[in-house]
Amino acid sequence: MSNPNPRFTVLFPESDLPPLDTPYDLFGGLVVFTMYSARIRIREEHLQQHDEGSQLVGHIGEWGRYCEYRAATTVEAAKAFKKIAIHSPAKPNRNKPRKPKR
Repeated sequence: MSNPNPRFTVLFPESDLPPLDTPYDLFGGLVVFTMYSARIRIREEHLQQHDEGSQLVGHIGEWGRYCEYRAATTVEAAKAFKKIAIHSPAKPNRNKPRKPKR
C-alpha cells in the first residue's frame, strides 16, 4: 500500500530556509515543509545531485539543511491562495473612461 501523503527532502542553504508548517511555492508546486535535518556543508556534488539545485548556486561551502516536505493539502492551498488574493494590488479598471489630460 502506498503512502497517501509521501514526504520528500530538498537541500537549502541555512540562510534561505523555508518556513515550517506554511504553504510554500517550491519549483512551481505548493508544498509544506515539516522539519529540518542536521547542518551539513554544501558541496559542489550537491548541485549535481539535485534536479532543482538552483537554490544552492552561490552557496558552496556554506551550511545547509535538508528540509522535509509534503504536498500542501487542498485546505492549506486554498488558505494560501486566499492570502495572496487579499495582498495582491487591485488591477485598474480598464473599461472606465479616463479623464482627458490638460
